[in-house]
This record gives sequence, C-alpha cells and structure tokens, in this order.
Amino acid sequence: MKVAPVRTRATRCGALTARRRTCADSVSLNAIATPAARDTHADRTGEYVPLCNDGGIHLDGHMALAIAMGADFLMMGPYFARFDESPGGLFAAGASFYEEYWGEGSVRVRGTADGGTVSEESVDRRVPYAGSLGSAVQRSAACIRAAMVASGAVTLKSFR
Repeated sequence: MKVAPVRTRATRCGALTARRRTCADSVSLNAIATPAARDTHADRTGEYVPLCNDGGIHLDGHMALAIAMGADFLMMGPYFARFDESPGGLFAAGASFYEEYWGEGSVRVRGTADGGTVSEESVDRRVPYAGSLGSAVQRSAACIRAAMVASGAVTLKSFR
C-alpha cells in the first residue's frame, strides 16, 4: 500500500480532514467519521492518507485522545511552548507562571497582510509554564501507554 503525501492545510481534501474543535461539546462527527473514511479510501484505492491532529494539544491526555481517534501525527505547538526550551518569554500572573506562545499562522510569524483583512488562524497567547521538557516527555509517553492499557490496546494501530 502506498502512502499519500501529507496534504497542506490549503490543499487537503475536506472529506479526509478533521479539525479539532475548541469546545469539547462541539466535537464534530467529522472527527469521528474521518478515520473510517480514510480507511475506506485506502481499501478502495490503495492510497493511505495520513491524518493530522491540527493543533489543540496542550496536555498529556490530549495526545492519547488524538491518537485514539485516528490521528497519524500531531501538531503540538502549545504543548511544547510550555517548557524552558521554548523561545517564548516567562511571565508571572498571580501565583502562576506562563510561557508566551505564537502559532505559525499568527500575524507575528506571517507579518502583516498586503492591503487587506488578515484572517488570524492562530493567535499570540500564553500557556501554563511546565518546567523542563526532559521529564515531561517521559510523563507524556506514560500517559499514552496508560490510556492504551485502559482501552485494552496492545499496539498504537489497535489503539486507533
């Protein structure tokens, strides 16, 4: 079976793409039906189209949920922005600390639009500070393994 190239945001086929919703109660049926459509397409054509969880990964459990729902790979900007190793600055707000984060679609990265309205795909924001990345990677992997065990999955493929 051949693997199709990953399609960019601008050219992906809508029937094979699921976008994460910002509210837990508004998860669309596409997010559930898309992996099944991908698998049907692969069976019919021999072309496997990898699915991307396009953002929204902030915590360890989010990775497990995205994989369980069929994602082949994850975009994890806000997740990695929380650590010492990220380029953002550290800010105090009350008793909590936050790291600065800006996504690849933000005006900061893209610059200003030429003579028109800018459609902001991601925004500058602050994410909760989480210390060093080293121990977090081990904790995240343990969280995914725990979710797999709880669901009875032995492999990532059976977890999806």
